[in-house]
Amino acid sequence: MVDASNPQMEAHLEVVQNILRDLEITGKPMVTAFNKWDQCEYDIRPRDAKADRVVYISALTGEGLDDLRFTLSTMLRNRRVYLEKLYPYAEAGKVQLIRRYGKLLEESYTEEGILVKAYIPKELQGQC
Repeated sequence: MVDASNPQMEAHLEVVQNILRDLEITGKPMVTAFNKWDQCEYDIRPRDAKADRVVYISALTGEGLDDLRFTLSTMLRNRRVYLEKLYPYAEAGKVQLIRRYGKLLEESYTEEGILVKAYIPKELQGQC
């Protein structure tokens, strides 16, 4: 999140990007939220060329927060896959992985095993 009303906005954006790089947080989708948009009088909206998406918000007034929520939920949903699978009881540990890292929609116990409907991160697809 960047304070769009701050005259040093571009320097702050660069600091955030350097911190992410130093922490080796790369290869992840990035959203830049320009906050305090209600206090700005730009003719042209600021951009972040390194971000996948940019939103303009005001945490104070709530302007743009629906757009931010929609953007984040869409990006998260695109990183998940739907899974519907019956796990034998001997593989119940895989269901625990789904509980921990995914979104478990439905779980039912049958004679054959545990029937699961869930969204899981794409990275877990081969493990589940």
